[in-house]
Amino acid sequence: MMQVPGEVQIIKEDNVTHSFCGLACVGWLYQKIKDSFFLILGTHTCAHFLQNALGMMIFAKPRFGIALIEEGDLSKSEPTLEEIIAEIKADHNPSVIFLLSSCTPEVMKVDFKGLSDHLTTPELPVLFVPASGLVYNFTQAEDSVLHALVPFCPEAPAGEKKVVFLGSVNDATADDLRAEAEELGIPVGGFLPESRFDRLPAIGPDTILAPVQPYLSRVAVKLERERGAKVLASLFPFGPDGTRAFWEDLAKEFGITVDLRDREKAAWEKIRPQTGLLR
Repeated sequence: MMQVPGEVQIIKEDNVTHSFCGLACVGWLYQKIKDSFFLILGTHTCAHFLQNALGMMIFAKPRFGIALIEEGDLSKSEPTLEEIIAEIKADHNPSVIFLLSSCTPEVMKVDFKGLSDHLTTPELPVLFVPASGLVYNFTQAEDSVLHALVPFCPEAPAGEKKVVFLGSVNDATADDLRAEAEELGIPVGGFLPESRFDRLPAIGPDTILAPVQPYLSRVAVKLERERGAKVLASLFPFGPDGTRAFWEDLAKEFGITVDLRDREKAAWEKIRPQTGLLR
């Protein structure tokens, strides 16, 4: 049990992994990757979850959708999605479609990999993303999406040492990270994911991967093994202390020594009223 000051004691602390189905990642990823479409093969429960959790209006046409499994589909060997893919192409013209699994088709043993390969064309890749709540929770499904993107990242040549920030952040945060890195003299190779499918960063043996959020272990390990990239060993950039450690450790990877103690102190002073309320 974790001991904390006060009468309330925390008996279990494992963050958000038990809070949401893995399909929740669609909420921020379809907005981040602006030329994508997320197609979930699921049930009415999946549809209700996404519509309510993401606050979608009933007539809205966002860049995600549910291919509903009805009772009659249970007797079929494989679902047929060709007409749905054609409709998505006509309505949204995406550069990539992510095909996400859910609990029911996983139980039905649907061959998602074979299905995505069958639906893929040279002009429009359809990438299978395992996101079933039976296995993946919350941001772990984002890990699966990034894992599927790795083969489409160009290979950076040896000697091209740049940082690639790993994990989905909004455009304003991405601009802040890029500006901070450039101010410290750290060359930026890009972000995974980028805002467009055709702008994925080049990753090679001298790339430094800087995760900006947890639960991205699968894609990090894949990039280490297949591209020889190095994953930054540091804290996540959360809070003034974590952010300071993140940037100081990242700078060291490029032979740059920085001391951000004064900026950390100023940040703590700025949020003192809020931290005082929490205490």
